[in-house]
Amino acid sequence: MIRFSCHSENFGLKPADETFAFIRQLGYSCVDVAARSLAPQEKIVQNPNAAAQTIKGCAQENGLFLSELFLGAVELDGAAMNPAAEKTVRSSDRVCRQFESICRFARQAGFSSIMGAAGNPQPEQSFEQSFENTVTMLTRQCEIAAQFGIAMHVEPTRTSLIREPENALRLAQQTPGLGYTLDFLHYHINGVGLDRSLTLLPLAGHLHIRQARFGTGKCRYEQGGIDYDAIVCQMRAIGWSGDVCSEFWCDSKMLEQGIFAVEQNLVMRYQFELLLRRYGLPVGQCR
Repeated sequence: MIRFSCHSENFGLKPADETFAFIRQLGYSCVDVAARSLAPQEKIVQNPNAAAQTIKGCAQENGLFLSELFLGAVELDGAAMNPAAEKTVRSSDRVCRQFESICRFARQAGFSSIMGAAGNPQPEQSFEQSFENTVTMLTRQCEIAAQFGIAMHVEPTRTSLIREPENALRLAQQTPGLGYTLDFLHYHINGVGLDRSLTLLPLAGHLHIRQARFGTGKCRYEQGGIDYDAIVCQMRAIGWSGDVCSEFWCDSKMLEQGIFAVEQNLVMRYQFELLLRRYGLPVGQCR
């Protein structure tokens, strides 16, 4: 089954009850929650149970399933701990204790998965050392997440260690239990062909969908160059199932051009659902 989710920051930074109510009104069945705005890490680790009940109750009141917790890097003392950095490895026990609290929160709230950080190259060390550090940290995070029954994902972004699909394949091979939140925008914008990025689809536990152009990032749906027909065709070939999250928010420049987040998210969802039905893939009903 494939369900549609909506990123909680698509329509601005508002309280959870307002955000969830609006997403429900737009016909989504699931929501991806950005921790940085709706469930800050410092509040999660202070009291995972209370934080979980708050976000869970809000989702239930609005008829939404909690899909993925959009976390990013684990934070210590308010600082993001890049998994590729030596200081993160040196603080690994503290980082993992923080992450355990986050996983406890995610399980009790009802999230299916957590999206952590893929790691970025570190200028003071070699690529291979950064890669090795990332494997070390993500392996431990995958083990912790598994103990709580939560899927552990990272997103191969355009600036990460795995901005080349071949490195993403290698990271997954060396990190048992790791899955990807796959957004083809991050490869398309850098000119990486779909023939290469599609090799990651079997490793994707979660998808982000939006249109993009080479070198410019997000754009109107009709101006985009990502071949979602080919993507859905491959989804059918491998029997892919999971949640698909539309992720499109606008900056001031886009708004001046008449590009609106509500429009672009709904157009993307509609076009993607048409493809799913054309290829005979099971689609979850809107709530």
